Amino acid sequence: MRAAPRSCKPSDRAAVERLLAEADLPVPVEGEPDVEFVVVDEGEGVVACAGWEIHGESALLRSVAVDERARSRGLGRAVVKEALRRLDGRGIRDLTLVTLDAERFFEPLGFEPIPRESVPPAVRASPEFRIHHCASGLWMRRLR
Repeated sequence: MRAAPRSCKPSDRAAVERLLAEADLPVPVEGEPDVEFVVVDEGEGVVACAGWEIHGESALLRSVAVDERARSRGLGRAVVKEALRRLDGRGIRDLTLVTLDAERFFEPLGFEPIPRESVPPAVRASPEFRIHHCASGLWMRRLR
């Protein structure tokens, strides 16, 4: 039975940072906007995570990663759905993300490609927007 996504605990941070580094994704650093995470821990440590930054009435979905040994089991979809559920619960209806290669993963979850210029102004202020690989990535948006 697969473990359900849960809130990230302080003791999970090192494992989350390892997952992000292995996936070549930016690791949140102090001084940047707060990133909240949900994780899946199957008993031997965190194997999947999804994070988000809140920017006013918008949010930036980021830091979706699954341990290589745990892929193809729906864990990525599970953590993203939990992140979406939590953001919906907060009244966040405008959610943006950037991807280099996961467009087909995010489309069934309600995200559509958008021009970089259409990213909400509050999200454009995020350091993530200015990272080199994000500048060349595909921006996607989910409006509810």
